[in-house]
Amino acid sequence: MSISEKVKAEGGRNRKASSIVVASNQNIPTSTRMSPMQNPSLAKIEKETVKKPTSATAKKPGPKPGSKSKLKQSKQEVQSSLTDTGHLPKATGPSDSDSNDGGEYCICRGPDDHRMMVNCEGPCKDWYHCSCLGIDVEDAKELLDRYVCPKCSSDDFFTTYKPMCRYHNISGCRKSAQVCLKPNPSMYCSEQHRRDFWNHVATKLRSGEPSSIVSILSHAEVSSLAKFCNDRSEWQALGTEPRLEQKNKADPDCPIGLKYVTPEEAERIESIHTEKAHIKGKIELVQAQKKLLIMIHEHCKVIAQSPQLEVKDFCGYDNRLALNEIQFIRWKQSEEGKKAFETGVIGPRTRETMSFGAPLPFPGEIITTNPSPLESTSTHTGEETFHNYCFKPRKKCKHNGWRDIHGGDYQLTITNYEEHMARLQAEEDEIIQEAEIREATKDYHAHNVTIQHF
Repeated sequence: MSISEKVKAEGGRNRKASSIVVASNQNIPTSTRMSPMQNPSLAKIEKETVKKPTSATAKKPGPKPGSKSKLKQSKQEVQSSLTDTGHLPKATGPSDSDSNDGGEYCICRGPDDHRMMVNCEGPCKDWYHCSCLGIDVEDAKELLDRYVCPKCSSDDFFTTYKPMCRYHNISGCRKSAQVCLKPNPSMYCSEQHRRDFWNHVATKLRSGEPSSIVSILSHAEVSSLAKFCNDRSEWQALGTEPRLEQKNKADPDCPIGLKYVTPEEAERIESIHTEKAHIKGKIELVQAQKKLLIMIHEHCKVIAQSPQLEVKDFCGYDNRLALNEIQFIRWKQSEEGKKAFETGVIGPRTRETMSFGAPLPFPGEIITTNPSPLESTSTHTGEETFHNYCFKPRKKCKHNGWRDIHGGDYQLTITNYEEHMARLQAEEDEIIQEAEIREATKDYHAHNVTIQHF
């Protein structure tokens, strides 16, 4: 049977273009599809026709993650784009694998996906996305002077920025100032912003009478000050407090203004010194109580090693911690207290100090003491070894947490005393400083102008 007869037998189809024939041949069921061996012309058409891959199979193999040439090429592209325009070229590939170099950069360990990146100038030499670092892209282009990642940064080597244009406070300009411009460095990004800044300052000046004592400066006064100042340092020194020259070379640390205080101020300074000495003694006393707390804590560790003690986690509270300020001073001046602070080791209570801090019974009241689990021994010097310690279980005793309570109380008291000392010192410095300024400005003559208001 000829080809035409077969086509008529299959429904009288007309022959179409080669691409359509191939497509129709693919849609024919397997049982009725013609083989290339039965139709030589169809076999020729199938050979000439190339099957186009779909999007699922049209993956372009990307560069290997370890390809040094690709990484080097990507870094060169980033550097050239930063130098020329500050922008990376947009992605042109059909997929993510075609639009990056396959490398690992930044803290996200992602590829170079054409976002703005900065290079660390530290030992790692890695590249970082500005979006991952929280750096504005425009600031990275205009203000970033040197970027150092947290891994490479130190106290001497860290990220630095260029000085911002002074006009930023007015217009929000975020460009770098021309501080390296030669021969005249500038605090502005351009000459136009310099003029705009001073024009704005001129609008804030007072227009009217040329003389003023306590008011906004006028145009004439600012012009006079500008002519008076020879350089920038003199202009910046305007408005600073006048100081006297130190003439007492024998004692350079002595305040200059102390020589010019009034009798009332000298009396107040003397009272401040007396109060400061009293507070200093208070601080030393609290520090001694804090040292006693540490010695008692260390002694409890020694007692806990005794084989006669059944409860190892005992309270260990010493009633010497309950002494008030007067009682503690008496105990500290006794032989027991002197020995403890000289050696740094707390000893047992003696009969000399046993009455310090002892509760006073009411008429007819009988005070009983809890016996110690350790045998209380008396020596020829009258020492009671374990008489003053609490041997109840720590968690069941009313003294639970006595270390933290007393330690926090002592530290808070010291802090309050130190803050009081700082306030007194600030008051003394202020009195001396005012006396110095008063002496430095005694020859100053202001323009006293009498204004008639009615």
